[in-house]
Amino acid sequence: MQLNRGMVFLFVTLLPLASQALRVSAVLGFGSSTSSRDSSYNEGPFLQAYAVEYDYDSRNVVGVEHVRSLSLSPMSTAMSYTGLAYKYYLNGIPSPYNDLGGMKANTVEYRDWSVYTGGSFGFAQSNAPQDIDKSRAAAGIYIAPKGGVDFPMSGNWGVRSELIFQMLVVGSGSMSSMGLAGGVYVLF
Repeated sequence: MQLNRGMVFLFVTLLPLASQALRVSAVLGFGSSTSSRDSSYNEGPFLQAYAVEYDYDSRNVVGVEHVRSLSLSPMSTAMSYTGLAYKYYLNGIPSPYNDLGGMKANTVEYRDWSVYTGGSFGFAQSNAPQDIDKSRAAAGIYIAPKGGVDFPMSGNWGVRSELIFQMLVVGSGSMSSMGLAGGVYVLF
């Protein structure tokens, strides 16, 4: 019997994830987004962000994120950022209140405000409505420094506040978003 090398690699890579927590978060906040190429397009006053994160160890978290602008008049979400994210918790990752029995010997549990810093990078695009004869669309690679704070509430959920800032560094046109958001996270 011959083993498929790809399946063995995938199994060995994903095996550690089976015993770790995944964190899913959603935040909404005030912010502004700008896209320009031949002319400029602004969208706001809101930003929304979604993330799925994996606790790598007691201070480091990796994940994927999706951030979108949000305008209410007219209703529009023309600018989006999707990429990989990294967070470093200065005083330990937030942990659920009810999972003390399953603690590993090499895990630090911290139940207070968990301050983090980090960054992300990925693909950004704007499908902003076109001006009469000038394009406002932009697309390319973005980078995003980030910072925020998490607080575990009860069970497997908590609240999050995050400073959101993204900027297009490689690509066509220019895009940037900045905002302050708050929301919830759930541990699975």
